[in-house]
Amino acid sequence: MCPSNIFIWGVLANKDAIFLATRCQTPTRPAMLENYQESRSSSGQPEIKAKRGSKVGGILIIDPDETFLKRLDAYYGPNYERRPVSVIDGKSERQAVAYFRRRDTPLPEGSINTSDLDSLQLEALEH
Repeated sequence: MCPSNIFIWGVLANKDAIFLATRCQTPTRPAMLENYQESRSSSGQPEIKAKRGSKVGGILIIDPDETFLKRLDAYYGPNYERRPVSVIDGKSERQAVAYFRRRDTPLPEGSINTSDLDSLQLEALEH
């Protein structure tokens, strides 16, 4: 079953990047995740962590379909999992899921550091 809303943060938080990662067009709107901050793990993986008073800007995907969700899961890979969050969408609070880096799985040998993918995607968007 698809979650009704997905909060996207970081390099994917724009329509062009979402399309590059999923090859799907989907409605988006600006959203904010309060009491979290963006950071990098010691291995360079982007992540969001709880931090009172901080905010993470991003976009909210409304009613994604199965194809979109499967492609987004494939983009994030096994090192990330979806967790429920509450986000601010304009003046309303909405329930959504966001991708969090898993703490229980080490990077597989030979895996690509996602910070490399971030810079490759940004380069692709610039050209």
